[in-house]
Amino acid sequence: MAYYQGYVGYSTINLSVGRAVARSQLLALDSRQVNAPTLPALPVLLPGRISDLTRYPIYQPQYAASVYQRSQIIPARVVDQYIVTSAHIYQRFDTDDLPALLFRIEPVTDRVVNFVPPMLVDAATGQQVTNSRGDQLRFFSFLPRYISTQVSGALLEYWTRLDYNLEYNDIRMRIEPGAGVPVPTNNTLNMRRERFRERTGQNCWQVSRARPARTEIEFLNNLTSLQVCLNTTMKVDLQNNRFLKPVYNDPGCTNIVGYVDAGVPLDFFLQDSAVPVPSRRMLACIYLRQRLQDLAVALGVGLNMGPVNWQSLANRDLPWWWTGGPNAPQAGRRIVELPGGVSHEEALMNNFGMLRPVISRRQRTRNA
Repeated sequence: MAYYQGYVGYSTINLSVGRAVARSQLLALDSRQVNAPTLPALPVLLPGRISDLTRYPIYQPQYAASVYQRSQIIPARVVDQYIVTSAHIYQRFDTDDLPALLFRIEPVTDRVVNFVPPMLVDAATGQQVTNSRGDQLRFFSFLPRYISTQVSGALLEYWTRLDYNLEYNDIRMRIEPGAGVPVPTNNTLNMRRERFRERTGQNCWQVSRARPARTEIEFLNNLTSLQVCLNTTMKVDLQNNRFLKPVYNDPGCTNIVGYVDAGVPLDFFLQDSAVPVPSRRMLACIYLRQRLQDLAVALGVGLNMGPVNWQSLANRDLPWWWTGGPNAPQAGRRIVELPGGVSHEEALMNNFGMLRPVISRRQRTRNA
């Protein structure tokens, strides 16, 4: 870890695959006590399958007034519109060939945070588009005019990663209520995304806490250092110079039927990044995970749990921001069982200073 803290140019140097692989050998994830579960060298591959790269056209948000097209052809409403999603650019979205963006760890460059997109205009009439409730819709080229109440968590996660200005209200305003079927709440949509990430082992790009959250530490449990340094949750087949992407046979992404060649180069997730790879926040998460694991070993707890012994720690031994805030009983507890005897908060500050969210909270432009 000291390599990353003291290496001049770490955060600005161009990152090649070779350099990323070399970095992966230096992460604490490879230490004896915190080694991640060993992944199979070659998972079950679906014969003759490769990802269809034409399925997901590249989205480039452009908000300059001189070049921005904000009109769309608006389809007519159909019967049972509440369960029908109208045509859109990513209508071929399918869980048997998910977009690579969903398997990226650190986010892409944030070009448009806090920019308020223009309102959607009907290409035929030139008028602003409103829904049946009188809400004015904002323009996002990838969003369909009508969205089903049953929109999946996977598609919601994908749309949210495409453009950070997208809000749940932009989704909800495109959903029509049905007979006895209300428009999903913001919380319902958010829970669909969370369940998708949990089932497929993905991370949340908008971590708002200043200190590593428990979910961020748990996210590391199924990653190797090579995945961290190549910035992806896909399996890495380094020998054959490829990523292997899981294939699911159900909309909820609960059942993996095999893997396919993702069809993208190994430096695909190293380019166009908002932060260094691994980010300082990622390094802090790895450091805290190892620290908690070392504490569990020192206290002799969870010894049958291998690399997740730390999950057996009592609340008094965990970071206070996980279990009750600055007034929690263990706030400020000095971890005398580890070298230095400082608290978890002091250890993070001493090594990483004040951390920032992966992506800052988007500016709220409307009420929930």
